[in-house]
Amino acid sequence: MRLRARVSTPRPIGTFGFGLWNDPFAFSLGFAGASRKLPAWPQALWFFYGSPPNDLAYAEPGVPDGWKAASLRSPRMPGLAVAAGGVSLMALRLFRKLQGRAVRWALSLIRASEVRIDVHLAEWHAYELTWTHAGAEFRVDGAPILQVPRPPDPPLGFVAWIDNQYAIISPGTGVRFGLLPVLEPQFLELADLVLEDSAA
Repeated sequence: MRLRARVSTPRPIGTFGFGLWNDPFAFSLGFAGASRKLPAWPQALWFFYGSPPNDLAYAEPGVPDGWKAASLRSPRMPGLAVAAGGVSLMALRLFRKLQGRAVRWALSLIRASEVRIDVHLAEWHAYELTWTHAGAEFRVDGAPILQVPRPPDPPLGFVAWIDNQYAIISPGTGVRFGLLPVLEPQFLELADLVLEDSAA
């Protein structure tokens, strides 16, 4: 994957990013012609940004917010088990210590690598991701910034987005989701996108 990208402001509100993802939250019961799909643990190779109060540090040490390159390799589990675990985790919201322990256990199952990216987000930069069976490599403006020896397994699909959401998945804070107020329009702009399968 190669592309150039910029955002309308140096400090966007919410999240944005692009890369490869298994779309774990696309739960569907099959209505309106959609295929039935249960949630799955996240598998991702992507460039990801989260403004405060986002707290999504998967690695140790992690990058809880800001602009980063990240790899998430999660265990393969049946969708029903993932759904039941998610419901149980949210049900523990009233019991912060128990929820924190459950989050710590869940995060321990994810094999993650991430590194902060220090660039001016409103300026154009070149981003590249190479993904093979042997590993994955992230580059920014031609310079390697992260090498992952054990990336997630396929299938993963290309995603690019910008929104005003936040998510907190932290042993100290628990699990929280919500929307942030955006006072002026903001956008993510992509150019020169290339998705190439070198094995083809």
